[in-house]
Amino acid sequence: MKKCEEQEFLNKADSFRKILHYNNRMIKRDIPDLVDHIPMEDYIIFLSKMPLKLWAEKPILYYDSNKWDALGFLGERIHSSTARTKYLQLCFRKAGLNILEVIDNEDDRFKRFTNNKERFLAALHYIEEKFKKVREKDLVDLYKRSKTLCDEVYYYE
Repeated sequence: MKKCEEQEFLNKADSFRKILHYNNRMIKRDIPDLVDHIPMEDYIIFLSKMPLKLWAEKPILYYDSNKWDALGFLGERIHSSTARTKYLQLCFRKAGLNILEVIDNEDDRFKRFTNNKERFLAALHYIEEKFKKVREKDLVDLYKRSKTLCDEVYYYE
């Protein structure tokens, strides 16, 4: 993403495709999907790398005009959810949060943060702290459930 900023892809017509290309490469490296479950730390590391200028300032639906929300960065599109995003939504729910309320700045616990990036990362840290008391088996079960709920196809043996 630093390369996108340095080469000013954000100001060119092909910026969306270039940013998406780098984003897809990063997500596969930073948040692997062939695991038992995804630690919150993986989401935190990945989303921390996203430059603030790419984060939407107001509620959008995944992507609009070279701005993304957290789910958009994680690969979710209209009618195209991923196991990563479904798992994250289930984790938010298990921690007593609504992911969309956090993204749309409607959760009072995170309103003090000045931008969407800080707000969403704070929510991930909140979940990470809550999950210190959760059994790993429960997180594995959540991840399995996310694979059945998402629009991606997984083949089980």
